[in-house]
Amino acid sequence: MVERLSVTQSPGTWHFDKIFDQVKAMVLLSDVGREHGPIRYKAATHRDRPAFVDLFLHESFKRGAIHGLDYAYPPQPLVERLPHEDLFGVGRAGDVLFFDTLGLHTGTACSTGERRAVVAAYNAQTARNNRLYKLLFPDRAA
Repeated sequence: MVERLSVTQSPGTWHFDKIFDQVKAMVLLSDVGREHGPIRYKAATHRDRPAFVDLFLHESFKRGAIHGLDYAYPPQPLVERLPHEDLFGVGRAGDVLFFDTLGLHTGTACSTGERRAVVAAYNAQTARNNRLYKLLFPDRAA
């Protein structure tokens, strides 16, 4: 996926991408400072998830929303109050940011210029993913 974020006051919404073990690599194609709308990530929420996020992960799975959809967006005020550190995906053109998509993340407002990046996702072959695939897609299970 190629991203180009221009000036916007909309900061985005805290979310996780899907219920599978997945990592993303974001290659910055332009220098990105806080003013360019970098990604914001709640540190360690991919493994130290608050109970309310687990509820949304469960709802996402239960409803078959494996690609996020409605249940990937926990209540924003609860996310904002989490004690986890906010990390910002700032860097120079050519830097690569890696993150676990089960962790809570969001975009931020771009006040000047633009943020350009190429983003690639990888679903790891883990025991958890293998179980989820068998549950969600029993006709495709090997």
